[in-house]
Amino acid sequence: MDRLRRYAGSVLPVLCCAAWLLASCATVPEALEPVPEAQPGIAEVRSNPDAWVGTEVVWGGVIAQVSNEPDGTRFEIVARPLAREQRPLAGDRSEGRFHVFFADFLDPQVYAPMREMTVRGRVTGVRSGSVGEYPYRFPEVAAASVHLWPVPEPAVIYRDPYWDPFWDPWRPYYRYPWAPRRWGPWP
Repeated sequence: MDRLRRYAGSVLPVLCCAAWLLASCATVPEALEPVPEAQPGIAEVRSNPDAWVGTEVVWGGVIAQVSNEPDGTRFEIVARPLAREQRPLAGDRSEGRFHVFFADFLDPQVYAPMREMTVRGRVTGVRSGSVGEYPYRFPEVAAASVHLWPVPEPAVIYRDPYWDPFWDPWRPYYRYPWAPRRWGPWP
C-alpha cells in the first residue's frame, strides 16, 4: 500500500502538469469569448433566417471580398469549420459564404482577401447578392468583434545530402534502377 501511495504521489504532479499544458494549447482569443454552446450553421440560417435573427454566433473562414462603406466595413467570408481555438481549418470544406458588417473602418490592405478571420456577432438576416453571375443568399452577421489570424510561416524543408542515405552524386544509376538518370560520365 505504501508503494502505491509513493507511485501515485510521483505520477499525479506529472499528470496535472500535462493536463495543464494541453489545456493551455488551445486558447480562444479574448475578442471571441464567450463562445456560444449551441449555434446555427450557415445553411440553417440561409434556409430559415427569421428563426435565427438575433442569435449570437462565432463563425470564421477566409476573406473573399472587403468593401469599406461610410458607416463601417463589410466582408464576404468563405466559411470554414473552426478548430477548438476558433481558428478556421485549412481545406476545401465549406458550408457556404456569409457577410459580416463591422461598424468601424478596417484597412483592406491588412484585412486582405485570402486571410483567415473569425467573427463573433449576431445574425441580422439574409441578404441577396451574387457570387460571380450566380445568385446567392448571404446570411448576415453584425460583428461585435473580429479576429484576424496571423499568416502562418512557410515551412522550409532542407535536405542535407550528408544525412540522406540514398543521396550519392557518384553512384551509377544502374545500381538503383528506380533512381533517375543523372548527368555524369555514366551512360
